[in-house]
Amino acid sequence: MDLAATARRWAEVWTSGWPAKDVEAMAAFYAPDATYLSVPFREPDRGVEGVRSYLTREFGVETDIECWFRSPVVDGQRAAIEWWASWVEGG
Repeated sequence: MDLAATARRWAEVWTSGWPAKDVEAMAAFYAPDATYLSVPFREPDRGVEGVRSYLTREFGVETDIECWFRSPVVDGQRAAIEWWASWVEGG
């Protein structure tokens, strides 16, 4: 597995998928036993179904989404991607 290429593809899918609210394209990157934590101190969403649930819930209240992702930083079996976003939530 080329981790750098996978991380770049993840960022590409989020860059287009978030504004388009494409839950399936985004959820496809998560393992069946994934733990998805979007906000500190909140219980994480678990598994691909948890990721789908989170995205569906959030996309229901988000509009005017814009997002930007940097190139990934890869070290061994880990990757990190810096990102920024702007959206209107709940009007």
